Amino acid sequence: MDPVESSVVVPSVDPALEAGTEAVSGRSICAVGDARPGTTLAVDVARPGVAGDAPATTEVIGFEGGRATTLATSRLFPGAASRTAPDAGASSAVDVRWSGGPAVTARAWRLDGEEDLPEGTAAGPCVPGTAATSWTIPGLTTAGGAEARLRLANPHGSGATVAVGFLTPEGPDDPTRLRNVSIAPRETLELVLNEYLPEQPDLAVVVEVASGRVAVEGVQLTRSAIGGVDGVSLLQPATEPSEVWTVPWIIQGEGRSSWLWITNRTDRSAPVELTYHTPDGGIVPELLSEVSVPPGTVRRVDLAGTLPEGIDSAALTARSDGVPVTISGVARIEAEDPSDTGFAVQLGAAASDGTWTITGSGAIRNTEQLRLINPGSEPVTIDAILWNGSQASQPPELAGLEVAPGALLTVPLQGLLDGSPSWALTVRSATGEFVAASLSSGDPDGARHLVSTTGAPSSWWTTPRSPLRRLAPGTAQRLGTELGIEPIDPLARPDQDGTPDPPTDRGDETEATPPADPDEDAGDS
Repeated sequence: MDPVESSVVVPSVDPALEAGTEAVSGRSICAVGDARPGTTLAVDVARPGVAGDAPATTEVIGFEGGRATTLATSRLFPGAASRTAPDAGASSAVDVRWSGGPAVTARAWRLDGEEDLPEGTAAGPCVPGTAATSWTIPGLTTAGGAEARLRLANPHGSGATVAVGFLTPEGPDDPTRLRNVSIAPRETLELVLNEYLPEQPDLAVVVEVASGRVAVEGVQLTRSAIGGVDGVSLLQPATEPSEVWTVPWIIQGEGRSSWLWITNRTDRSAPVELTYHTPDGGIVPELLSEVSVPPGTVRRVDLAGTLPEGIDSAALTARSDGVPVTISGVARIEAEDPSDTGFAVQLGAAASDGTWTITGSGAIRNTEQLRLINPGSEPVTIDAILWNGSQASQPPELAGLEVAPGALLTVPLQGLLDGSPSWALTVRSATGEFVAASLSSGDPDGARHLVSTTGAPSSWWTTPRSPLRRLAPGTAQRLGTELGIEPIDPLARPDQDGTPDPPTDRGDETEATPPADPDEDAGDS
């Protein structure tokens, strides 16, 4: 709830207060990812920051069947990360809590093609632990052999109730069966959306929370036996619409295609202008400079043939004028060999940021790229701290990276990882804001396992600071924390509703090695 306005507002003169400060505690929820047969799950927790920042104490908790179990605890120094491999059933989910300093959680959920599941990897940051009352997944498909699943996770000590609805190109569709969906305490619920709206090429999902708190994510499956493409992709949700979205990877060429899913939940038509980001700077597509999205709909915008000649890969920024929307981008690769196909859905970044955190696995896939996009009008200089599984360093290949206005810079990572089973990057700029993402394709066993995802911005772990307020006599003001920031030490694990967590099984405790002096490790890779 916003504070009650007082009669006098004292403006803040401290830029740090205006920009925000690191939160002292928080949590992330991984709804998608479990240990069902034929799958492998890895959960990465990274501490963004630089030398001198406080370490973060983290706890990885698995919950299933009404019970929470501690899987691992770590003390992470700035730049460090830890990896946990939960071993639970098909309905499990992960709750990661941190204190002392911020931590970013991501997961890589690998499907090996068993039990009617296609080969692929669903990977990306987990949902920050907000108290959001509305969630939007801007695009998915249930047509042509594709399957979409929605996962609702409730790590709390009380039940939750939600309503699940859809937006189509023709307008809203609210199945009666999904108007009152219950999720028990410390449980997950998975809905196969094909059962409600089958053979729909373009859908958006809207989840409205009626009571309690949940985390929402989805997964898109495509099968070569029916649709010609084997693929698995995480469907990340947005809790707020925006007038600006940046999608890190679009493609064109033989067997390659991209499109946008744009969801407009307002009652006004949304004009959306597109700008492509290339290594040479920003360009406006000649054939697709602006599109219109009718109110209450989702629209697919086909990008085929809109990249300049000689360019087969780019990034994209979409801007709507006064009408906030939600946007995701798709990259699809077709081939005669199913193992060489892929499908990736990317939720756009709703804003640029000065710091991003990205994690990944150098063992599962054999190509890794860092993609840096500058949607702004001024150049940006970027440095990165690399965690290779055992130490943090600042390789010269990741220092002083300059990204021109409107440009895209792609940096190969594989040569820096040296076979590390996992890695993490803290990517920072002292001169401006940008968007950071990762792209990976390839697998030692031959399957593509295509993954493209934006990193986690610092806005996920900072608390905005409002101007100081002075109360006039006889007035009152309510004070409280921002949504998503736990008011207590999360390692104590009580719920905000006052219901204590049950006793948990304890897992392994690990402490990450402090990062080496960046100056001493400047040449390490």
